[in-house]
Amino acid sequence: MARVRPGRITVTWCLLAVGEPRVVAIALALRLADEDVTAFHRKGDDNLTAAYQCRASTGSSRWSQHAYGRAIDINPFQNPYRKDTREGRVVLPAYATAYLDRSLVRPGMIVEGDVAVDAFDAIGWGWGGRWNTLKDWQHFSASGN
Repeated sequence: MARVRPGRITVTWCLLAVGEPRVVAIALALRLADEDVTAFHRKGDDNLTAAYQCRASTGSSRWSQHAYGRAIDINPFQNPYRKDTREGRVVLPAYATAYLDRSLVRPGMIVEGDVAVDAFDAIGWGWGGRWNTLKDWQHFSASGN
């Protein structure tokens, strides 16, 4: 994250080519940059609920569903991303390992049957907590990816 004085706003433009014929969608992401947000990013315990993010999918070079505005991550610290690889386990945010045990439900955690899961099910969005190859408990998307 770029270092910005407190109270300043950082604007990021994201240009995406979508469909045929090519249509350019512009997603405008505004982030209020202050010392607390910068500190969260440095420590790796980011807990910012977010939807529009111009970025690739985690571990991929393909655009994330967030880049199209078709996904949201809710309470990332209480609902981390977990992927087991040959090299070991990847957990994001890095300090959220205490929340990998989903049997100990605590405030902010999203679990099967939860109001958040039911609400997104009702509009046809998929939940990363149901994925088989990895778990992304914070993630809901229109495509299910």
